[in-house]
Amino acid sequence: VAAAGIRLLSDALRDQGVQVVDALWEPPSEVVGASLAQVAADLRRLAANERAVQAMIEAKPAVVGVTTAAETLGLEPRQFL
Repeated sequence: VAAAGIRLLSDALRDQGVQVVDALWEPPSEVVGASLAQVAADLRRLAANERAVQAMIEAKPAVVGVTTAAETLGLEPRQFL
């Protein structure tokens, strides 16, 4: 498997015995900077963050069970999510 950018995923594959080749790649900084500036300047972000925080505060979470993603989704052995 060739992996570019997300070390967490390539490490998880290695932990499962998969041979992984990491490509040292990052998005161009000018693209990332421009994208972050656009998001930071969007006035809807503040309202959206407030709404998200309020929803978390008002939530009434309850544990209904604990299982793996593979079991919940019915994944076959060696099937990758």
